[in-house]
Amino acid sequence: YVLLPNVWLFESFGKFLFTFSDLGVGWLIMKICELRKVENLSVWCGLWIFHPLAVNISTRGNADSIACLFILLTIYNQLRGNELYASMSYGFAVHFRVFPVFFGP
Repeated sequence: YVLLPNVWLFESFGKFLFTFSDLGVGWLIMKICELRKVENLSVWCGLWIFHPLAVNISTRGNADSIACLFILLTIYNQLRGNELYASMSYGFAVHFRVFPVFFGP
């Protein structure tokens, strides 16, 4: 159902969705590194955003970037102490893909 706008709006909707999910993953990596006080934030964000494998997978229509976004959103909310939002984003991650179950408690 996520890719139905490919039919209704325009054919590249999924590519834009997955690309913006990759950008969101890079932003969440930056925020998590800021909370953990990690140096060289731009290096860690750039490793995800400019990684050729991640770019190739997301622009070809694989939804793993959305699952990564929800997993990192879970970690970010857990680090900030937002248990409700962390559990909601973990639920979305598991609902979207099955493999985040292995990252849980």
